[in-house]
Amino acid sequence: MENNYKIIKLTSGESLICKINRIKHETIVIERPMVFKSISLPNNSLFFGAEALQLKNWMEFSEDKTVEIPINHVTALMKADSMISHCYDMEKEKEDTPNAKSQEMKDILSHLQDLSSPQQPDNKTVPGIPQKLNINFNVPEDMIPDVMGALGININNEDMIIDGESYEDPQSPPNNKSSDWGNNWQDWPADPHDYL
Repeated sequence: MENNYKIIKLTSGESLICKINRIKHETIVIERPMVFKSISLPNNSLFFGAEALQLKNWMEFSEDKTVEIPINHVTALMKADSMISHCYDMEKEKEDTPNAKSQEMKDILSHLQDLSSPQQPDNKTVPGIPQKLNINFNVPEDMIPDVMGALGININNEDMIIDGESYEDPQSPPNNKSSDWGNNWQDWPADPHDYL
């Protein structure tokens, strides 16, 4: 399938994918531009993370489908490859049929609510929803009890292990009964005013 989509690099650093309607002497008229957004995805590795590419409507809050930009704001103009053109077509289709997208989200939310109810499971599956879901996210240590409580998980601090060590609530008073207390910098307050 032949497409006429172009990737435009702007002087602002943004990269757009769009259809070019016409090029005038000092301006270029583009249709339905979408900007490339890069999203960093967390990974367990310290050095390597995954990155995802997302297309967002560049004229998000406008009813217009075309825009005229000065030609001197364009640094490069390239033909889009078939893979990114297909992604662009899919994003345009999602924008053009918002009800289908919202109905799909309603179906997924309904299924998730069914799963969280105390009823016996009926082994229903919804296409596109994994049977098991593993979510990793980073939170500060002092927020762990609150997050676990919000998830409905009640565990004691002694049950939690972080980086191979038992979890101690940073808001709890220090255990200064151990013979090693005071030898670690974390035993002492960070605020210098606490020493006055």
